[in-house]
Amino acid sequence: MACALDNIYKKIPYTTDKEGQHMSMIVVDEPQNSMETNHSPMYVETIRRLYLKGANAQLSRILGKLLPGDIAMVVNSSEDIDEATDIFDLITNPQQAGETLKELDEDLQIHIISTCTLDRAVPILEILPPDTRSHISCTARMAAAAVVDSGR
Repeated sequence: MACALDNIYKKIPYTTDKEGQHMSMIVVDEPQNSMETNHSPMYVETIRRLYLKGANAQLSRILGKLLPGDIAMVVNSSEDIDEATDIFDLITNPQQAGETLKELDEDLQIHIISTCTLDRAVPILEILPPDTRSHISCTARMAAAAVVDSGR
């Protein structure tokens, strides 16, 4: 089941074709009003509340059912970089984590990968296309080197 939490579906009947035959129904995908007015979908606030309660097991199950783009919306909308990283870390499927990482803001991508353990980062980075993987890895290494240099 595709997770279309921020979409509603509406059936619109077609009239008739050239021979007078009734044609089948078509499905039109329409965004909800909340998306049109730039409000976060309800699940963004639900995930944030679960995170603040420390309900990590439940939150991890919910994230496992969301599309990477939906998870990226949640992570990108977080005002606290540690909260964003913690929520990303609850994604247990490396494929889903890699696809979510592609959708994140660049600064957040770098922060998340630079804070991951090697065992966590490698499967996630392997999912990414080579160009994206190289860019994130190289930028994360440069950021780490800058931190080391600033400590001297």
